Amino acid sequence: MDYFRINMENGFGPLVPPTPAPIAPATMWVDVANWQAFLIVHGCAGTNPPNDEFGMLDFNGTKKFQTKSGIFANGIVNQATYDAAVAAGMTAYPTVVYP
Repeated sequence: MDYFRINMENGFGPLVPPTPAPIAPATMWVDVANWQAFLIVHGCAGTNPPNDEFGMLDFNGTKKFQTKSGIFANGIVNQATYDAAVAAGMTAYPTVVYP
């Protein structure tokens, strides 16, 4: 099952090893790649192809999506950003709040 971290931000690292570690029962994070793909589809840049590492392209793309959605643009995938993304068609993944 895929989980989606709320409060994902610049610096979430690659999957080997997963940083931060996924919360059980998940064994790896795929939420960054899912978010990157969402940003690309919605014309908000993002790392292309998705690489599971939230970097500056994703931070800036997140801010662009937040601005387009009328929510506070801080570049962090917080609850409001997640909710706006789901409303815009992103799959509603089970969420975990980090940290």
